[in-house]
Amino acid sequence: MPLYRVTLQRPLNRKLKPREGRRRWKEKDGAIASLGQLCLRSLAENMKTLWVKDYAENYMDQYNFRHIMGPFSELPGELVEELTSLLCSRRELSRAALHLLLVPQLRGLNLGSCPALVTPSLCSLVAARCQSLSSLDVSGAQQLSAQVQCDLLGYLPSLRSLSLAGTQCDSRVVRAVALSCPALRHLDLSRCPLLAPAGLLPLGGALASSSSSPTAPLSSLLALDIGLGPKEGDPAAAAAYILLSLPGLERVALEGVGEACGLLLRREGRETDAFASREGVCSLGDLWRRRVEQGVGKREGAALGREEKEDEDGFWGTEEVGSDDEGMRGEWARGLDTGLRRWAGQLKRLAVRFPGPLEELRPALCCVGPSLVSLTLEGVRTSPHTPLVELLHTCPKLRTLLIHCEPPLAPLQEEEEEEEEEENVLDGSCLLQLCSLSLHFSRDQRQLRPAPSWRALRGALWRLLAGSPLLEDVCLVAVPCPLDSVFHRVLQTTRNLPARNPPSAATLEGSRPLARLHSLNLAHGDVTGMTAKRLFAACERMRSLDLTGCWHVKARDIKDIQHAATRRPQGLTVKWT
Repeated sequence: MPLYRVTLQRPLNRKLKPREGRRRWKEKDGAIASLGQLCLRSLAENMKTLWVKDYAENYMDQYNFRHIMGPFSELPGELVEELTSLLCSRRELSRAALHLLLVPQLRGLNLGSCPALVTPSLCSLVAARCQSLSSLDVSGAQQLSAQVQCDLLGYLPSLRSLSLAGTQCDSRVVRAVALSCPALRHLDLSRCPLLAPAGLLPLGGALASSSSSPTAPLSSLLALDIGLGPKEGDPAAAAAYILLSLPGLERVALEGVGEACGLLLRREGRETDAFASREGVCSLGDLWRRRVEQGVGKREGAALGREEKEDEDGFWGTEEVGSDDEGMRGEWARGLDTGLRRWAGQLKRLAVRFPGPLEELRPALCCVGPSLVSLTLEGVRTSPHTPLVELLHTCPKLRTLLIHCEPPLAPLQEEEEEEEEEENVLDGSCLLQLCSLSLHFSRDQRQLRPAPSWRALRGALWRLLAGSPLLEDVCLVAVPCPLDSVFHRVLQTTRNLPARNPPSAATLEGSRPLARLHSLNLAHGDVTGMTAKRLFAACERMRSLDLTGCWHVKARDIKDIQHAATRRPQGLTVKWT
């Protein structure tokens, strides 16, 4: 068994040539390389001229070592993984080098960029030496038969991420994954021509049995462009079974997943009867009832906003809501409220398209709002009385907020009351963790400027902008209210500081609204050039400013802003027409 313990002796006064020094110290983008990167590069160069050469000439083809003692067996697994990635990026990973780097402490092995090195003999070495792998990528490895893949997976019970994309994977390999990898969370089987859609069913357990087997906790499944020849309705049927049998899925890329959602939504289980009979699995209705017994399917059915009832074939029927648009919309808002209750305290990201008043979503937001970090609302309608701030108070942990909405149809007929004078001290914050805010109002392209139909929005915007100290990106497009007064109040606002004497620099910065702002988009907004210049002067980190369609902004204002930007190291990108 080879034993490498070579110490390189170099004179301390050796000088690097100018070109060599620049190549080692700087990255391609001009950034200075870290000390760890420099050490790995030196190690990679020594591998090629010393250890790899010795191993290739004296040991590789004569012996089959279960383990190799040497410098790489003593390195932490993270460094071995990084060194492997470095050699791959340089196209310097040879078969001998890979043999040396297959050490027991390795946790991640990514060979997707060099599939020619992945052979059956290499897989036997991986199975013998790297049984603690948690991540494996052998995508594109055409030399691996399905049997070789099955044998390899039997030795890797700790896998959490696996990519077999573009290989000879078939249904046997999927069964091996289901049996041998109980901790798997990410699986990529894309571009596997030997794998039919029905071959994915083992991932959901023994569907035909009376009690389903435990399934892997998959949260990500990618299986596009699989199978050859005519498949008829198989992709949609297989996708429907996968969606019902793997409740932990968060990311899915399957052929026919859209049709599968339609089948589940319409409760049309009969369309999959031929598929179930041919594949020897239970009917889709039986699988649904099994999910109901587990306490999941019943809530999913409620989320569809329909009343469940059994029909003669054992599948569920549907009771359609009324055809009246308003009634349907209200019923849908109540399908949504009930359906989201099962995710209370767990849901992190929510995107909803709802063509109704924004305030009708309040019950649903109250259910899941406390745990949300990202919220996207599209198509909602607003009015002069929409309680925007009150709605957002139900989502205190938001980091990203995106609302595409319709502006109020017309301003109030009666004369608006003047805004109450409020102190410029913000006692309570609106969204303490909000980093990205986007409000897009639809507008008529034929109109130069949006109608000021929601003047009361100014108070809500002030609270959002001044009460969210971590804001980095702000996008307010075609806002139907004047913005000068909003930003005037924001820039004059201070936050109550904690009792600390003296306050830290970070605390002082946190007392100023928009102190961290990087990007500001006020396209088609009622804002003047003077306000734009004040904003740029106050936001020292600003790098992007969009004033497209701002009719009050003049060319001289843009020149003044661009001239001031020359004195900042990060520069500024300005858009204006």
